[in-house]
Amino acid sequence: MGRLMKQIVSPIEKVEKETNGKINVNEIDDNVRLNRLLIQSTKLMGALKEGQEYILDVDCTFIQTRCTGAKSSASKDKPGFYPMICLIGELPVFVSMRNGNSAASFRVKECIELCLNLLDEAGIKVSSVRTDGAGYDRRLLGMLTERGTKFVTASPVNYTFKKMFEAFDKIDWKDVTIETANAFNECKIGEIEYKMTFEKKEYRIIALKVPTEKKIQSKLNKEELEQRILYREKMAQLKKQGKLKSGNKRYDESFWQEVKGFKYKMIAINDFETPADELIKFYNQRGESERQFSFMKNDFGWNWPPFMWMNENTVFMILSALANNVFRAVAELFNEHIDELQLKARVRRFQKVFINTVAICIDGKWTFYNKKIDYEKIA
Repeated sequence: MGRLMKQIVSPIEKVEKETNGKINVNEIDDNVRLNRLLIQSTKLMGALKEGQEYILDVDCTFIQTRCTGAKSSASKDKPGFYPMICLIGELPVFVSMRNGNSAASFRVKECIELCLNLLDEAGIKVSSVRTDGAGYDRRLLGMLTERGTKFVTASPVNYTFKKMFEAFDKIDWKDVTIETANAFNECKIGEIEYKMTFEKKEYRIIALKVPTEKKIQSKLNKEELEQRILYREKMAQLKKQGKLKSGNKRYDESFWQEVKGFKYKMIAINDFETPADELIKFYNQRGESERQFSFMKNDFGWNWPPFMWMNENTVFMILSALANNVFRAVAELFNEHIDELQLKARVRRFQKVFINTVAICIDGKWTFYNKKIDYEKIA
């Protein structure tokens, strides 16, 4: 299999980019032929259907490896690859392999445009694209708007954006409750229309803000302040005992940026009709893509690139994605007939319930020894 995979590689492209007077050489490999196969095969299996509209989630994931072709970035001391992945639900539909020294936003517009073109070839309609802050790129947002595709992307929070914050100072903020992994956060929500630098189009910026700790403490009486201190100490103790979720990027406090006594989170969209709180919830749902990365790394081998060079490992990752999509299509098909299988689970669950089962066939008639599940419906 390894020899066959090496025969369907595509050449590695090198892109030079100057940053702060230094030339950085990035290596990329889109392997368009295999990505086209991935999309077309997923459609033929029935996992993607014409006539439906889909949400495309785009994110990067770091794969640590000491393969000969792997590189490390200035921010990461570990060598590896940093592919950009496009997903529709639990289905990877495009893999743009990039070396470990690439920035998160490197070629984001080219990657998403190529993926959308391949999906168009297959007759698969994408209604909206969700990205993290790496997608806040005027070329990408302009391209999506021209295609008539909605987008939701994290917007940077920067005190130097004076016009933006002057506009936010003039609006009426509304109270809203945002659910996170650990709590319900009481925030204020507001929105403005905003033009990016050198852009003629206006986009919609939705912001959440909460007061900083100093601002909160200045309004608390002595008893409330003591209770807050005890609460923080209790939470710190629970975190030390490993009883709190931690390391979850979606809810990490560092992603709230402080400006003028408040912490902000912002998203940019070209949808001017959907209510602001619904769009915030819609954006937060993109965290499912990171769960899928964990699934691909642990169940389908993305954590263990088997080859020496980057373009060979691109082939491995795309074919692993195809294996995942086959599994998902089979699970969906079987779920239509046998509810007890619960095949929306991990591969181990599928193996335990469906593969590791005992049966006997006599004169063409199957008898299954697990009587709790009606396997005869798909035998």
